[in-house]
Amino acid sequence: MSINTKDLNAASHMLAHCERIERYLERCDRSLEEFMNDELVQDGVTMQLLAMGELPTVKRFFAGIVENADG
Repeated sequence: MSINTKDLNAASHMLAHCERIERYLERCDRSLEEFMNDELVQDGVTMQLLAMGELPTVKRFFAGIVENADG
């Protein structure tokens, strides 16, 4: 099985976003209570999730899921 360049690039970007999320969570010691009380960390995590959702490969993937669900 071969991975095309676009998918590899998207995976690389997703990994970078996940690593940033991990760093945000480390700032609040991975505590849900601290996370819930820190709007800046919440905003940072949310922005990374939004950025991942905007990757073209991810958009195509989820568009395919929606199309199949409508069928």
